[in-house]
Amino acid sequence: MDSENQKNSESLTKFKENDYRNNSTFKVPINSSQNTLRGIASPTRANNMNPYIADLSLQTQNNSLEIVNNEQLNEKISEKAETQEEIVEDSDSSPDTTLKTKLSFLSIKNPYVILVTISILTFVFIIFVFLVIILSEIDVDAKNNSSSSSGSFSTNSSTTESCSQLSGKSLADTLSEKNSSIEAFNEKIKSSIESAGKGTREGVVAAALSITSNLCEEYSVRLPYKWGGGHNSKINLADGSWGANLPSVYYNEAGVAYLYEGLDCSGFVSWAIYNGGYNFPITSSEDFLKYGQTHDMSDSYVAKPGDLVHHSGHIMMIVGVNEDAKTYDVAEAANSKDGVRVRTMKFSGESSNKIIDMSQYYDNKANVGG
Repeated sequence: MDSENQKNSESLTKFKENDYRNNSTFKVPINSSQNTLRGIASPTRANNMNPYIADLSLQTQNNSLEIVNNEQLNEKISEKAETQEEIVEDSDSSPDTTLKTKLSFLSIKNPYVILVTISILTFVFIIFVFLVIILSEIDVDAKNNSSSSSGSFSTNSSTTESCSQLSGKSLADTLSEKNSSIEAFNEKIKSSIESAGKGTREGVVAAALSITSNLCEEYSVRLPYKWGGGHNSKINLADGSWGANLPSVYYNEAGVAYLYEGLDCSGFVSWAIYNGGYNFPITSSEDFLKYGQTHDMSDSYVAKPGDLVHHSGHIMMIVGVNEDAKTYDVAEAANSKDGVRVRTMKFSGESSNKIIDMSQYYDNKANVGG
């Protein structure tokens, strides 16, 4: 008996070494649904099944063990594989098919999708434009509030053709109708001059701009021209009576009638220099030639803001320079038609025009004190 057991043990050992190595016999995991263990038994080892059944055996819930040969196992594996592929195909294709069905509605070819998309984009665009407009208005209001809080005007020059001339209504009444006052206006003039530098070239330019470009930009009006206006006495800041009807018709030496209070050319320039911080006398247009060196107007000579332009009995002040365009912005009390304005003039000007370089006068501290 011992001899037979030893023989069987040797056979089992040899079988394991050969058959495991040749993959003729192996263990297969338990199928969880059937709780069985499937194993392969080599036909050539049929006589030796008993010795290694114990080696392959596992206790399952129903204590069953099925031994099949290679051919049977291959068939079962093939069947199982086909079943698994079908399951995988079903599990993969079914959601995909459903998703495709759902997404088919979102196809760009669907007219409803196109219509809805266009509507949404249009709505978003309208909202965007609306927000841009609102933000722009907020920015403008902020700038205006900043300007009001600082109490000063812009230092940029601009022409005044678009603004109407005061004709029979005083500057004080006009400002009141525009929710301001002559007092508030004068405070802004004063603040602008001080910010630019009272008693400097820049302060003089700020004064000239305050009653020309700034008055036009903020209140849409221009001052009228009056021959002899501004010569009676030195005027501190703006005169609230400018623009009002004269008590009686006023005629110049040539017989031209003037109806409204205002400034003439030399009266305007004298006012700007005086209020800019200089003890400047009220003078005639010809007298300005003695206050600085003169230059012919040409493209080769570039004047500065604050310099003057003399033209045959007429005096003007340069308040802006555009070197790229070779032009000046010139402030002047022109005539009864155009009033006190800012216009553009080429560097070359007219042959009779002369630039008066006011640097020597502005730099002389003895002249400061207006």
